[in-house]
Amino acid sequence: MAGITLRPGRGHGRSVAKGAMKPRGGARDGRARPMRTCHRRRPLFSVLWVAGVLLPAARTSALTVMLTRPPSDDAGHYMAPTTLGTETVHGIAWPDEGIGSVRVNGVLAQLLRQHLQPSSRVLAPPEATVVEFSLDVPLSPDMVLTVEVEGVGGRSTTAVWEPNSRAVADGVQALAAASPDDPRALVRLADVVHAAGDRERAVGLLRRAIDLDPTGPGAWTLLGSALRAGLDHPGAVEAYQQAIRVDDAYVWPHFAVAAVYQHLARLDEAVAEYRRCLELYPDVPRAHTYLGNLLMRQDRFEAAAAECRLGAECDPNWGWAHFSLGLALRRTEDWEGAAQAFAAGIAVEPTFAYGHVGLGEALTNLGRVDEALAGFRQGLALDDGSAKSHTLYGVALGMKGLHEEAVREHERAIALSPDYVEARLNLGSEFLMQLRSDEAKEQALNVIALEPENARAHHLLGDALWDEEQFVEAAQEYALAAQYDPEDALSWYKLGKMRAALKQFSKAAEAFREALRAQPDFAVAHLDLASSLLETGSHAEAWQHVAACREAQLDLDEDFLRRLRAEMPEPGP
Repeated sequence: MAGITLRPGRGHGRSVAKGAMKPRGGARDGRARPMRTCHRRRPLFSVLWVAGVLLPAARTSALTVMLTRPPSDDAGHYMAPTTLGTETVHGIAWPDEGIGSVRVNGVLAQLLRQHLQPSSRVLAPPEATVVEFSLDVPLSPDMVLTVEVEGVGGRSTTAVWEPNSRAVADGVQALAAASPDDPRALVRLADVVHAAGDRERAVGLLRRAIDLDPTGPGAWTLLGSALRAGLDHPGAVEAYQQAIRVDDAYVWPHFAVAAVYQHLARLDEAVAEYRRCLELYPDVPRAHTYLGNLLMRQDRFEAAAAECRLGAECDPNWGWAHFSLGLALRRTEDWEGAAQAFAAGIAVEPTFAYGHVGLGEALTNLGRVDEALAGFRQGLALDDGSAKSHTLYGVALGMKGLHEEAVREHERAIALSPDYVEARLNLGSEFLMQLRSDEAKEQALNVIALEPENARAHHLLGDALWDEEQFVEAAQEYALAAQYDPEDALSWYKLGKMRAALKQFSKAAEAFREALRAQPDFAVAHLDLASSLLETGSHAEAWQHVAACREAQLDLDEDFLRRLRAEMPEPGP
């Protein structure tokens, strides 16, 4: 699961309180310097109990800050990543006068004011506003983590954690050794061990902690995460469910088990767990956005768009929420909304290649092809390994009349993914534009071999056969296309055209009626149906469809009208 890592927290940083004076001397320039409390001078801290985990909290007289993710020790160190990557920094803070803002390494973090668990809230003074803060941060192995908290009254404090995974491991190991039967110390050690990659040892420590105290939801949740990392999905589900049984108001196991249910294709259960998360804490952007993505898998695109929009509103600086909204709106064919969502995502995450590609697709469907081409080029410059990106780019090139370039892009897509039917269908359509019907037929047949009931492939094959005036064979393919997609008015219409060309006028009329059932405003189908009805002697019905053509302001052939009037005078108004 991308994004939030569900781990109970621990740790404090070195505290720097603005306005706290040095006890002696001061700065050489005569100005007061902030006093730094670091690991060489034991900081003030209190041991707190949060979700079954021992939490040392860095404090000033007006502030408490706890780093809950990544793992940290009691001396201002945190477990740094081994390579550059994006990690979720998560913690808890409260000043006496309330939180104004939290910044992590200078970037404004999201404040989750309603997100704190009840077991954590009781640790704060009754009048304090307690918040959790969260931010995805690009972390490198040597990066210092700085958390700046500003209270609403103007007081601000900074806590600093330095990367030192060995110190964290040693410190937490020593804590557990000093209290071998303390389940809180065991859970904290298990979290550090798990973060270091020793999953089996972490599972053993957690099971021992649970034997000592089975009432801590944090231990069960961390056990679920460790089992899930080992691909023991049934075991993970059981652990998360036990955490929920212990404390249904503890949000993280709901969030985590939803992701496992989604992986196991237990979609209804996943939806229920995400909704439970949002009942508890309605301002969590990832819960809204992941729920939206799950609803897309269930083809509930309008509901998905609503959830993704809430995710983007909760955290406007999280690009994936905007991109997910664009994907949902794409499926509802709200191309204007999709374009706006993809553009908003690009504004905060400009290096996400598919955001540019999604914007290009939306602009293509809005007819803004030049802008679309620029978007596709930007996306492919960032990542040229996506078959879908190449074929969508090819479609836009074809709309611009650049058919040879379009063919090359579709061929690149097929080279990347030989069974990608969308690219083969688009390539076949480009071949038809160049009157290369044999090559178009080849692509259609390739798709039919992969997906025998693919309506678009049969339609494409029908088009190629029509170009070769093989009307019988073309009619057979259009009939299959209409059978596999009865709501495709164009397949019904072309089937009618082939039957009319074969002088099968009664069957042609049936096909034209189906086209109008699927698309009542299909004006030219009214005209062709009227022509077939003239041939079958259904003159009164033919005049009805002539009236529909006139209402649609469709030009009518005078020879046809003379023939129809000769058979039956035109009815009066």
